[in-house]
Amino acid sequence: MEKLITVMPLIFSLLSLLSLLSAVFGVLFMHYSAKHRNYRLGTGWYVCGVLFGFWTVLVFLLKRKDFPGADQKVCWQCGVRYPSNFQVCSNCVIDLPQINTEEKQKEKRISRVFGVLLAVVYLLALAAGIVWGATVAKYVADAVFSEESYRISVNGVFYDKMGNSYEDENSVVMYDEDGNT
Repeated sequence: MEKLITVMPLIFSLLSLLSLLSAVFGVLFMHYSAKHRNYRLGTGWYVCGVLFGFWTVLVFLLKRKDFPGADQKVCWQCGVRYPSNFQVCSNCVIDLPQINTEEKQKEKRISRVFGVLLAVVYLLALAAGIVWGATVAKYVADAVFSEESYRISVNGVFYDKMGNSYEDENSVVMYDEDGNT
């Protein structure tokens, strides 16, 4: 028991750190992936990720295929998408933004790195949480079903080692190691 109590703050700190890292990597992944896809609201995804956390990453992953590709130009005024060889928006008659392919490739690499880091850290946090939960569950089960605790009280109802309920603490049946009364 003392060992678990000394390890719990360490595991809780580890889970908190992994959770924070997954949030940071998720926000950075969304930001760079949206920028790579010529999406002018990359900062908007960044802010939503900070405010709403992992749920924003899930929405982003579902919606990002609707974003224009890295080789498309988007009119900043009307939002119409054009192939990279177009220079002027046919609706607004304004110049389309130029695509910097080197910058787009850099944003794509950064986005992939943060995406991989997000997945790895999230899976580590999930595994650590499962291990921590199993450890705590084992500790609770050992404490509840140990030889020293032959009766449990929950809201004034007493239970024996086999789970039978009793109204009086003195009526609780005790069992030996073989399960005999």
